[in-house]
Amino acid sequence: MSRFTFRQHAERIQTRLRKVREIYDMLGQRFSVNPHIVLWRLRYRAIYLFSAMGLWLQKHPPKPYGQTIVKWRRSQKHLGPIITRQILMTGAAQERFTRAEIEVALGDHAGEQAIKTVLRTGQELGILERDGKYYSVTDLAFNEAFERVLFKIMDPDIIAFAEFVVMFDRLRKNAEHVGELEKSGRLGSGDFRTMAEEIYWGTYDDDAIYGTENDSYEDENRTESSRKTSSNQAKIVRVK
Repeated sequence: MSRFTFRQHAERIQTRLRKVREIYDMLGQRFSVNPHIVLWRLRYRAIYLFSAMGLWLQKHPPKPYGQTIVKWRRSQKHLGPIITRQILMTGAAQERFTRAEIEVALGDHAGEQAIKTVLRTGQELGILERDGKYYSVTDLAFNEAFERVLFKIMDPDIIAFAEFVVMFDRLRKNAEHVGELEKSGRLGSGDFRTMAEEIYWGTYDDDAIYGTENDSYEDENRTESSRKTSSNQAKIVRVK
């Protein structure tokens, strides 16, 4: 039995949806009530997957695969993983790059000295080559990085994360498609909105639908009375 009245439920839904819509607007994304309601219902699963994803991605493959990159990652105690990943990202997108480009890409996440250390160690391990101020990623690094991809891309946990993200993306795209179809008028007139949408848009924001505060109080009294009656009936059954 819910501890909230219909009025309280509706107000909580409106408050939460208006708050999250600010995030959608900040990201320049279209907001749709129904996909977000589904995501909210699955929020604990979402939190688990997103929290665990970082741990899954940091796992190293078993020996002998990708071991040069493992040494490279550990060359800088705290910042090695983030710096090496940024270098590989940059090297996979362009043939040559400078230290300055890595520094700009990392911003406040890593200092100049830490980046210098990782670049130097990369050269020593054969992961990077240097030509003046320019660096490039070697075949050794690309081969090991691809081996690491294979271990991760077939990992059931990572697949579950990817499926969850795609599921929400599909929901949003289908909601947008249906919304545009309704706006076009090709579906004619009809009752297309779900109850969650009606609550969000304020359809029930009047006492005729909500009932007055006294009605809510009386409903709570009736609920409490119903509980007592059920309890008494249960006692009678046990006595029999």
